[in-house]
Amino acid sequence: MLVTEVPESPDGDTFFPERDAERWVAVDRTPLDDGLVVVEYERRRG
Repeated sequence: MLVTEVPESPDGDTFFPERDAERWVAVDRTPLDDGLVVVEYERRRG
């Protein structure tokens, strides 16, 4: 799963569901311009 983290809290009416930390682990983080960060998650086995 790829998730772009946004440093602000913009107004909106659509949100991505909360990630279950027991099922997903971050394996890579790529900083972008303006404070954005793309995080790659992999599902834990089991």
